[in-house]
Amino acid sequence: LGRWEGTINITIWGDADFLPEEDKHGTVGRGRCDANDAKTDCLWHHRKRQRYFVKRCMAEFKRRNRTWVLLTDVDEYITFNRIAKDDPPLPSGMAPGGVPTLSDWKVKDYKSVDEETGRITFDVRVEGTASGLPEGGLRGKKDGDRISTGPLVVELPDYYHGSRGVAYGNVVEDEEGGRYFLRDDFAFRDAVPMARAPGGMPTLKEVHVNGSIMRATIYDDNYYGKKDGTRVAIRTNWREPPPTWADSKTLLGGHLMLGADGRTFYVERDQALWPP
Repeated sequence: LGRWEGTINITIWGDADFLPEEDKHGTVGRGRCDANDAKTDCLWHHRKRQRYFVKRCMAEFKRRNRTWVLLTDVDEYITFNRIAKDDPPLPSGMAPGGVPTLSDWKVKDYKSVDEETGRITFDVRVEGTASGLPEGGLRGKKDGDRISTGPLVVELPDYYHGSRGVAYGNVVEDEEGGRYFLRDDFAFRDAVPMARAPGGMPTLKEVHVNGSIMRATIYDDNYYGKKDGTRVAIRTNWREPPPTWADSKTLLGGHLMLGADGRTFYVERDQALWPP
């Protein structure tokens, strides 16, 4: 860090600067976690240290009357935003104000042929679980219900292309003037997690991934008939090498996961990752 001396004000903390000796759960581990110790949970060792560090860091900046704080991991950094005026529009992570969101959405496309003229007509619609509907609902539907758009205004036959195409992160419009945001439920988005599972979809809690196996506690299972609270192992198509520490990692949640057999699961958000 010496190369940045005089350019950036850097303060280095050791364990004693932010970790208490103990908390209500007992002694707070310090130093490197021993992954070979069966009595030690290195995942929670890391999380507990992280929570205390974040709280202590933000308290220190508040003491210095700083108005904002950026918290990053060692593999993250700030760079210049080189977005140009002629760049194509990027998919959005959340709906614009006043536009309902469709989650767990599916395309319904119908093709018909006029017997006299031979003209092919396309009718493209999207069906999904609604959120962000007007307070009084929409056509008798409320948040959490499955709804369908009217025929979409799209460029045929490639209706999934373009800024209004049927694709994750886009806002589509139907012939009745209705606008709908198509959420990417599989993206890992901390800012806009899914609040709950779409109707009829199992919920996974306490999720850990090791290689291509996802282990979790399952609830509302209508795939395998498991009782609520049963631990399950679900094979995925992931081909990631396992992390070096503890050979396992957890998921923040608030999104959907796809099993190798094509079944979809909702991963519940783990609020315990961050301090209240």
